[in-house]
Amino acid sequence: MSSAKVLNCEPLKQLIRTVPDFPKPGILFYDITTLLKDKTGFAELIDAFAAYYIDKDIDLVLGIEARGASLSLECGLRPRAQAEEAAREGCACEL
Repeated sequence: MSSAKVLNCEPLKQLIRTVPDFPKPGILFYDITTLLKDKTGFAELIDAFAAYYIDKDIDLVLGIEARGASLSLECGLRPRAQAEEAAREGCACEL
């Protein structure tokens, strides 16, 4: 069992935009762009990730594609882990 501090992330849910019927009818899409644009909310999100994982033995945080890459860089810095980005070949977000 981890001794990591668990933060209450319920308020962050209010910063996530819901888009009904996207990309097709019957699907409720959760858009985290609104959370990422809120500087306080984004900082709290990264703090929550870091608090949960800080006492784990993590060497690498891998972020896949656009938003995953952004989060991996932030999360990788907190526990002093290496952060890497990955994108599929030909992706516009490929570095």
